[in-house]
Amino acid sequence: MPAGTSWPRYIAAVSAMMLSMFAGAQTVHVFYNPLQDFESRIESEKQKLLIAKQKDSSAAVAPSTATSTTPSSTLPSS
Repeated sequence: MPAGTSWPRYIAAVSAMMLSMFAGAQTVHVFYNPLQDFESRIESEKQKLLIAKQKDSSAAVAPSTATSTTPSSTLPSS
């Protein structure tokens, strides 16, 4: 095992680490309530994305005033 520890000591240490990780995550959720406004945040981000897409598509549809013409001097002669 790592660092010369026995299996029982290693399993006990990993179990204690996992328990403290779960307890810490639960503490965060109890005190800070990170998922309380989850649905409203998703809806506001969807609205922002929709507005951004509409702005991008309206800018892409606008006609260009520049025309691309090739001068006759660069055309190959036939």
